[in-house]
Amino acid sequence: MLMPVSIFPNGPEVGKNVWDDPLRNVDFAWVRTVESSRLVERLAAILMAGPLAQRFFLPGAPRGPAYNERLRQARTLLGALPHVSENKKQRFDRVRRNLEKFFGREDVKKAVAVFARRLLDRGTIDGDEATSLVEEQFARR
Repeated sequence: MLMPVSIFPNGPEVGKNVWDDPLRNVDFAWVRTVESSRLVERLAAILMAGPLAQRFFLPGAPRGPAYNERLRQARTLLGALPHVSENKKQRFDRVRRNLEKFFGREDVKKAVAVFARRLLDRGTIDGDEATSLVEEQFARR
């Protein structure tokens, strides 16, 4: 379930984000199981998505403590996976490359622009509206 999304303008800056840490309830003993490796990579991608989107869509924007903390958390999470053919850095780099490809898609760029415009116009979008807005953009493909 998507929680409400808000944007708070901050002078000439784009604004700031406020959200709950998606890892606060993760049991790292469970994460170490082989079956959970895909979910772990998805959780890491969620953590990395904000900082990488900022770098992709707003390359000159300042990178605050939350930016670095999300990337650190993603590295920690990926490091909890069982040892397979990739080390933590290789897994991190692969997930990062996949996210960068995703952000580079034209349909994703358009969806982000529509989503950002709605947020800037309204300030807050509830979870259902946010989900519908994104689904509408991808249904038009």
